[in-house]
Amino acid sequence: MIINLFNPQQIVISGMITEASNVVFPVIQRCVENQSLKILHQNLLMVASSLSSTPTLGAFALVKYAMLNGALLQRLLKD
Repeated sequence: MIINLFNPQQIVISGMITEASNVVFPVIQRCVENQSLKILHQNLLMVASSLSSTPTLGAFALVKYAMLNGALLQRLLKD
């Protein structure tokens, strides 16, 4: 559904799962092909992130998102 909504240029997979990319990526690719419009997935790239050795990056991204949209500030002010 996300591919149909956002029409991304590529899918970036991160984390330890990328160590099994030769098994996992084809499965994800089949799901993408079955559940999205052909015109949106026919040239869609799937790559492993080069940041997989930085496990805190995802947590940092969530905190940054919360700060930018104001949710974290509102929560801090409420407590």
